[in-house]
Amino acid sequence: MHAIDRCSMNKLSVLHINCNDVTGGAARAVSRLHQSLIKQGVDSKILVVRKESDDKQVYLYKPKGSRLLQKSRHFLDRLPLQIYRNKSKAKFSTAWFPDSVPEAIEQFSPDVVHLHWINDGQLSISSLGKINRPIVWSMLDMWPFTGGCHYTADCENYQQGCGACPVLGSSTRYDLSRLISRRKQKVIKKVTLHAVAISQWMKECAQKSVLFSGAKITVIHPGLDLAAYRPLNRKACRELLGLPKNKKLILFGALGATSDPRKGYAALMSALRLIDSSYEENLEVVVLGATTGALDDTIAIKINFMGRLTSGYGWHDDVSLAALYSAADVAIVPSLQEAFGQTASESLACGTPVVGFRETGVEDIVDHKKNGYLAKNNDAFDLAKGICWVLDQNEENIRKAARQKAVQNFDDKLMAQKYIDLYRGLLS
Repeated sequence: MHAIDRCSMNKLSVLHINCNDVTGGAARAVSRLHQSLIKQGVDSKILVVRKESDDKQVYLYKPKGSRLLQKSRHFLDRLPLQIYRNKSKAKFSTAWFPDSVPEAIEQFSPDVVHLHWINDGQLSISSLGKINRPIVWSMLDMWPFTGGCHYTADCENYQQGCGACPVLGSSTRYDLSRLISRRKQKVIKKVTLHAVAISQWMKECAQKSVLFSGAKITVIHPGLDLAAYRPLNRKACRELLGLPKNKKLILFGALGATSDPRKGYAALMSALRLIDSSYEENLEVVVLGATTGALDDTIAIKINFMGRLTSGYGWHDDVSLAALYSAADVAIVPSLQEAFGQTASESLACGTPVVGFRETGVEDIVDHKKNGYLAKNNDAFDLAKGICWVLDQNEENIRKAARQKAVQNFDDKLMAQKYIDLYRGLLS
């Protein structure tokens, strides 16, 4: 029986492939979509190499071989990088290590296979070509169309098929990055695949690449449970979190908030130095996702490091996060490159305006000078200007505009329906 016949008789079944199910932005996006699809009657399951929740619809992929081999997949995936002694610390994934994921997929007999973040030994490039089902691939970072890096920084080599990779510290045109790009090109031609970009910026980057040039790419944003992420009483939230009640609070949050240069902590510190002295006594910064960071005596504004808000399974305590967003006056998302920016959409949902950089996925979230401010990319002066602009606005109006944007554009039910329509379109 063909997939479309089976789908018409039974409810739609989807198997998501992701590295894990809780920790990190990708896992949170996948888990939210999974739960929303289930609510809409889809038989949704997730296959992971690291299971962190107790969700019975999340299945741990158990490859052939020993348990030690299973736990070592992340390290084995990085083995080819050892020949590059001048490589940077930026994330680079080879996806070379063999796996039996296509066989595992067949055990579930899904109508559609939905790929998300498939690295750290989850799915090899060669196995991608063996998936005998319609594939949807959500691009949660730039890896699907590069030769191995997850964000390209200033490098545009992916537009010519990679080579001379700055992450590898390579000056050779025919290096590992070019080999990986060519392997992807061969495999993508073999499968029935529809690419989804989670922002317009990601779509434009993908279409410039050798791998997805000319391909049809749909933009679907990550969704939010707007009942969980909603405006809460600010005074009560600050008291609960031990934050000052009489200050304007600037929130900056990300995994690796102060250690990952791409997240823009340095740009934020530079912006704080430029903020007019008349604001300084009335401002404090709250950093989520780090317990410490490089400080500068020239910054007079107090910085509070909150670490990670956890509830046993990782950084996914939605209630505490909603309280923190609601407690803040403005959220800063200064990533130099960002596929989307769930921190920004979560913040808007809680009624807190956002300041971020242009030329990133945040452009899909923030409407300039309506629910926040879009600064020139990596421009600390404009970032400082944006912070001050938000703080000078009528609080009730801008917070209302922030919530309205989230309700109209990021409701998880609406996003899930877009995926359902895409799945059925592929099957028909």
